[in-house]
Amino acid sequence: MKPTSFLGRSGQRWKLRVSVYLLPYIALAVTVGGQYNLIGATPERNTSFVVIAISIATIGLLSGLFAIRCPTCGTKLLWFAMSNKKVADSLGWLISLSNCPVCGSDGFRS
Repeated sequence: MKPTSFLGRSGQRWKLRVSVYLLPYIALAVTVGGQYNLIGATPERNTSFVVIAISIATIGLLSGLFAIRCPTCGTKLLWFAMSNKKVADSLGWLISLSNCPVCGSDGFRS
């Protein structure tokens, strides 16, 4: 079965999953680590845990912004979606994208 979305055809769906769908889990980890004392954890350890989780989330989002590209023209698609669409619509638009909005590519290298 052939992928029908642009991200699926271009093999970049996993990049979106890593960079965006992981964020709620990291937010949960930050909340748990910041609000509750982990087993024998000192406040310094909790702070370190929160800083590390936020760093991982930031790296994931930034890598997605720059790594999800059109294979033909190089347009940064997550960046395009977040800067040209409403916040509530940007991910849905990107997931359902069938062609590159700049060059019209179908997701395969030409």
